[in-house]
Amino acid sequence: MKTKLSVYERLCQVKWLSKSYTLKFLFIAFLGIHIPLIGIIFYLLVGPANLQPLPVFLIVLVLTLVATALTLYLLNGLLFPLKQSKLALENYLNKQQLPKLPQSYSDEAGILMDKLQVSLLSLDNMIQEKRDLASLLSHDLKQPLAIIGNTAEAIALTTDPIKLQKFSANLKKMASDQIQMLDGILQVLNLDMHVTKEEQLTIVPIESVLNDVVESVVLQADLKGVKIETAYKYDGLAYVQLEIFPQMVKNILHNAIKFSYPGSTIKLQVYQEKNWLNIAIIDKGKGFTEEQAKQLFDRFAKAGQKGTNGEASTGIGLHICQKMISLQGGTITAYSEGPEKGATFTIRIPNKEVIEAEIELENAVMTYA
Repeated sequence: MKTKLSVYERLCQVKWLSKSYTLKFLFIAFLGIHIPLIGIIFYLLVGPANLQPLPVFLIVLVLTLVATALTLYLLNGLLFPLKQSKLALENYLNKQQLPKLPQSYSDEAGILMDKLQVSLLSLDNMIQEKRDLASLLSHDLKQPLAIIGNTAEAIALTTDPIKLQKFSANLKKMASDQIQMLDGILQVLNLDMHVTKEEQLTIVPIESVLNDVVESVVLQADLKGVKIETAYKYDGLAYVQLEIFPQMVKNILHNAIKFSYPGSTIKLQVYQEKNWLNIAIIDKGKGFTEEQAKQLFDRFAKAGQKGTNGEASTGIGLHICQKMISLQGGTITAYSEGPEKGATFTIRIPNKEVIEAEIELENAVMTYA
């Protein structure tokens, strides 16, 4: 069934009116004012030679009333985007119903609807994420804390050194797992409030930054018997945000170590591809199926699994990495040939150093020419 177009939508189809909401109002007002004038001129041209005051008065009155009614009708129709925006807000606030506002109009009212649609969707996504975090905390934190309490009671009642050592190791592992999970949740909360701005990006030597990141995870790798190798096919400058970029790479390396087997090697490769800086982290660990790959970056992904040494996984890490890289206008992809065949995670970020160098070269060539 074809939906009837509103006055606003019809006026948006007029090319010279499409980009200005103010111009639409002025156009309707202009028509409303001039309809009586046009009617009188027409009557003077085709009417009788001997004009009588009463017919002229009646014609002017009728045309004025018609023009007023038509103008009010058209102006009311022109309020369509404002009415739709108001209804969308009321439905969301009162019924938690997400709107479907049109986003194809380019005038001020169209931009308002577009921004409102995007804002409400972002707000709803943020609220849902907070609910998920609350569910995660109540489910994945409450139970381990209860176990820690029971283990502490058991320690108080036993004198067997072997049991004490076992209980102590369990407490340490559970505490470590919960700290890791809470760190991930705090990162999600911080990212929700974070917006990357141009002035927050910094040009840094990529090799130096990545070497520091590798150094920070070497202990974790050594304890598991995993080796990390680096290969820099590009060792120049990168345009990144220092608050989040190293943490992003570190999260992927932590993930690779978790799912690698003792004695294996993780490779960190850096290479330039046109205006993109690529960082590939390759392991020979547990890998994943094609179906799991579709869920890897979902928040609290069900595809999450334990590491090769039974390390816990909340499913938050990769979701955080995706949010981090998107803040810099980049992407992150995951590939695996299948279970037990390892995985490759590739981070791609725009490298402004190269972009600026190319623009400078082009300007220099044009100036020389």
